Amino acid sequence: MASEPESLTPQQQRAQYKMVAGVNDLRVGERKAARLKLEEALDLDHESADARLWLAHLLLEEGEAAAAVRQYRTGLMFHPGEQRLLEGLRSAESAAVRAATPEGKDETAAKQRLVPNLILAALMPPGGFLLGIWEIATGRTQEWKDLGVKTLLASIAAFAAWMIVLTFIGLIVEGNAGPGVTGP
Repeated sequence: MASEPESLTPQQQRAQYKMVAGVNDLRVGERKAARLKLEEALDLDHESADARLWLAHLLLEEGEAAAAVRQYRTGLMFHPGEQRLLEGLRSAESAAVRAATPEGKDETAAKQRLVPNLILAALMPPGGFLLGIWEIATGRTQEWKDLGVKTLLASIAAFAAWMIVLTFIGLIVEGNAGPGVTGP
């Protein structure tokens, strides 16, 4: 005869609710909100294997392999031999080793520079264009060259957008002057 599942305490129920809400946030791309909810779930129930698995998975995807390893190891303290935690730990340890190599550090640095490069390219297209060319020409790894291409493309798109805006403003100014209006 099958044993009945243990009933959850109110605190464990709240933790499970937070975990499900965090997973739903992950599915719609709300990574920061998901992380907060998964951390809250673990604050409520530090033994929750599912919340720990999801948080470790999220950390691993965000490039925080060492933090993911800690989550998997903590989960294994509460659930020794849990296959999902063991598999995740192996994957996270491999990622942590890779992140510690020069190539891994270079990849992480390129990812960290993406957003500032795109902002520069959007606000100052000529500067973004030059930066993109520079990243492509001097990039030691494929990650840096990809960063350069993304920056270059963003600057071209931003330049086109600026040209459209300036043309539109020019048409409005020209239209307000009206036909037959002459200067002093």
